[in-house]
Amino acid sequence: MEHLEIILPITLLFLAFILKLSIDRSIKAPNIIQAICELPVDMIFLSISFLIAFTISKPNDPSEGLFFTIAFICIAVLTVILWRKSLILFEKNNNWWILLLLINMLISFFSIFQSMNVLLKKDIKEPKNKTEVKIKKDGN
Repeated sequence: MEHLEIILPITLLFLAFILKLSIDRSIKAPNIIQAICELPVDMIFLSISFLIAFTISKPNDPSEGLFFTIAFICIAVLTVILWRKSLILFEKNNNWWILLLLINMLISFFSIFQSMNVLLKKDIKEPKNKTEVKIKKDGN
């Protein structure tokens, strides 16, 4: 199956979201909102795991993967701060939590797509079949 390395982690992300929301909790609006506010944090760590997988797959030249991983860890700190602030504002009935959530979602979606681009770029640059064919011309 094509791009299984992308499909499985994203499926796991949504499974974790549903399990966090439903196990030993009543499904009420505040719980759903809190779970949605937490989703960007899970997404950023998913994108970091993509970058770690990319880095591990290139042991001879890990510099690009390490650069992106460190950058995304910094972004993860920002994402956690926005998540915490949005929850505090939500609990205070301050509607600014919606703006923080939207900003956090944008950052996280960008991070997911960027990390997927880095991971898929590896597949494009490195052919699966590294067989080299040489053709000799007569007389040369």
